[in-house]
Amino acid sequence: MFTINYDEKKNRLYLKIYSVTKDNVQQYVDELTDNLKKTKPGFTAIGDLSDAKVLSQDVAQELSTSNELVVKYGLSTEKSWASVTTSSIYRMQMKRMFGGFIKFFDTVEDAHAYLDEPEN
Repeated sequence: MFTINYDEKKNRLYLKIYSVTKDNVQQYVDELTDNLKKTKPGFTAIGDLSDAKVLSQDVAQELSTSNELVVKYGLSTEKSWASVTTSSIYRMQMKRMFGGFIKFFDTVEDAHAYLDEPEN
C-alpha cells in the first residue's frame, strides 16, 4: 500500500509508503513513472517511510532501478530525495539502493524544512 502525488506548485513528489511487495511492486513503479512525467527538471521529493515495512530482498532489487527513473526525469541536484524514517535498517537499505542522493529525516516536517530552505 502506498500513495504517490505530485505538487505542481512546489514541483515536488510526495510518496507515502506502507508496504511495497512482490504483488504491488510493478504498480508502484508504474505510478511513480506516471507522476514523474508531470515533474519539471529540478523537482524534489519526500518519501515518507515512517510506517513502512522493510522491503524484501527481491523487491528491493526490483526497486533499485527506480533511482535511474528519478535521475532521468530531473531530480534536483541541489537538494536530494528526502526520506522520512527512523528505522536504521530501512536507512541502510535505502542507501544501498539509491546511493548518495537520498537524505534522511526523522519527521516529515524536518524534510519539508530542508527542501523548502532557500539555497545559499
